Amino acid sequence: MVHILKDGVDSTHMKTVTVRNVLILSAVIFCVLFITHFPTWYALINTPIGYAFTGNNAWFDPWDLNVYVAAIRWGQQGHLLLKNVYTTQNLQPTLMYPL
Repeated sequence: MVHILKDGVDSTHMKTVTVRNVLILSAVIFCVLFITHFPTWYALINTPIGYAFTGNNAWFDPWDLNVYVAAIRWGQQGHLLLKNVYTTQNLQPTLMYPL
């Protein structure tokens, strides 16, 4: 047992930190870290060949990131106007992200 001393408190009123408490705290920390990081790690190791893992398997809105990456790649191919590929309507390409 490790004794945590407080100023002005005699040894009969000390709080103790037991190995059991440390193990419980360690298990809780491990579970929280596992729950938050496992999806990203799993997505990284299971990225199909020919695809790039963007480093973010988000708990928040993942579609937003995909739209930005699609717009950037569309621009890298030499297009100035962005075509809306997420609809079945026949729409004209538009300037999506003006400066």
